[in-house]
Amino acid sequence: MSNLAQRVLRELGQKAPAEAREQIQKTAHWLAVTCSTPGSYSHEAMLKALMQKGVSNELLIDVCIPEAARTLGAGWNDNTRSFGQVSLGTVRLQGLVQELSAQWKFTPVIHDQPSVLVAICGDEPAGSKRSATAAWVFGQAAARRNRERRA
Repeated sequence: MSNLAQRVLRELGQKAPAEAREQIQKTAHWLAVTCSTPGSYSHEAMLKALMQKGVSNELLIDVCIPEAARTLGAGWNDNTRSFGQVSLGTVRLQGLVQELSAQWKFTPVIHDQPSVLVAICGDEPAGSKRSATAAWVFGQAAARRNRERRA
């Protein structure tokens, strides 16, 4: 499943017009460099700069931030970035994801119908213990929510 999710995200990024793909790559590179550079840093200033670049929250979370994280990892692998730079960068990227996720609002199309949330746990193979546990937890939460709606 994780290969499918990665493929979908990769293809979404590739289906954008050439200038949009270039902007996505530039934004991801800028994120990797900015987030891994020691010194003063502000999530608010970072988000303001990203909004000025015209990149949507969804595109940031789905494409740009994962690509920036891959860039940091590649730098670690190639010995062009230190452990400290990679750690600092990933913590800041995670903070951006949390900040952007807090702003996200979901409004279901069908309000009174049961719903299902599918969770894929990273590189876990389908049917693994951790994937099964995550699916069970989300299933229990959805069932409880549906029971509460009916009560």
